[in-house]
Amino acid sequence: MKTKKVYPILLLLLLSCTTTLTNDIPVVQIISKGASIESFLERSRSFNNSLSVIIDLNDLRVSKSKDDLSDPHVVALEVTFLNISSDTLVLKKPISIAITDPPASIIYDLTIIIENESNIPMSIAPMSNFVSEKGLPEVPREASFSDFTRLSRNEEYTLNFETRLPIVLFGTNGFVGNLPKGHYFIYLQYSNIKVGYELPQEITPPFFSDVQSEEEWYWENTKVADLNAWVGIVQSNKVEFFIP
Repeated sequence: MKTKKVYPILLLLLLSCTTTLTNDIPVVQIISKGASIESFLERSRSFNNSLSVIIDLNDLRVSKSKDDLSDPHVVALEVTFLNISSDTLVLKKPISIAITDPPASIIYDLTIIIENESNIPMSIAPMSNFVSEKGLPEVPREASFSDFTRLSRNEEYTLNFETRLPIVLFGTNGFVGNLPKGHYFIYLQYSNIKVGYELPQEITPPFFSDVQSEEEWYWENTKVADLNAWVGIVQSNKVEFFIP
């Protein structure tokens, strides 16, 4: 395997990563960040029907703390990632979360989607304050080697976390507030575009006269340890819950 433009320090880092740092997950190659993103579509097609996401609602309770910009109800979820392929998969563990539709410019690992039983148009109110009670932050961060795990055939990775529900806006009657009494469905969308983790920058960036040049330099010169991690988008099962 060719490793062009890899400096001695980077080679030492790569060697250590293939032994202990990534829990014996081999580094396939060192590529630019731009190349890792460009390979997303091709790789995601190769991972079709290889990963299943299953959720269980362990608890639904009212929080004792008051927050006027979020619903008082807290949901406790157990999320199981199951390798349903015949091969070993490398899974990036979820490290960020959002509710309903995240901003288009930001890719969250987990998106919580809530539907009401009557299919009334509903969206998260713009002023809603997302509160992660336990387990996952809502602000995305760059993945590191410890955020990846290897799943053999039929092996599972389980994650437990809690979050407060947001206040919502119903498009038909203009209602804004907590989820009203009724039946709802909750499910998750898991997304990943990271084939591996970024390596420390070894080249000092030059002076840039414009933003475009800076971005092009960044995408070309930022190196990624390619673990051939699972990439794509997959949705979980739907679980029903009731607000009394």
